[in-house]
Amino acid sequence: LTAKMMTDDHDIILYMVGLTILFLITGIFNIKATEVTSAMTRNVWKNFRTILVWVVSLLLYYLGNNKQYGEPWLMPESFYTLLGFIVMFVGITVYYWFKTKE
Repeated sequence: LTAKMMTDDHDIILYMVGLTILFLITGIFNIKATEVTSAMTRNVWKNFRTILVWVVSLLLYYLGNNKQYGEPWLMPESFYTLLGFIVMFVGITVYYWFKTKE
């Protein structure tokens, strides 16, 4: 079924090739980031990517013309998400604060 879909729709092939290249580039950048800093720092930045995606989705919903895109602020779920990000940020700050004192 998948092979038939690929032969019928060339957009699927382009999507698969593009996604493979994107994963390759992301992997290379992750390896380079770990070489330059540390695995811990790389994982911290990966967590900030999640925050960025959430904020962009909120902005798309409220600033865009189409409510189909993005994510609305939900009560109380969005507060739980924000609280989780705050806890993560405080943990990261404390970790690097104590790390610099060593």
